[in-house]
Amino acid sequence: KRKTIGEVFIRVFEDFGKTLETKIGSKPRFLVQGTLYPDVIESCPPPGTNLKHSHKIKSHHNVGGLPEDLQFELIEPLRWLFKDEVRKIGALLE
Repeated sequence: KRKTIGEVFIRVFEDFGKTLETKIGSKPRFLVQGTLYPDVIESCPPPGTNLKHSHKIKSHHNVGGLPEDLQFELIEPLRWLFKDEVRKIGALLE
């Protein structure tokens, strides 16, 4: 289910990119996502194990569910941060 949702999400984004290319002459080169570290922990296998997934999958996150043939670069600037750290950064940016 997670892979299907991730696939559809990416294909819709790619279609939107084609629309933008037609309208403005260029398409997005990047997709920026707000993945946080707890999402990574709960959606990926523990390092050094032979597991294909974690013990607890958060199916509403795209971590590990995106297709490999992306037509753009995926950027996750918050990937290694916890929610409290993101809040602190947000407060600094205000």
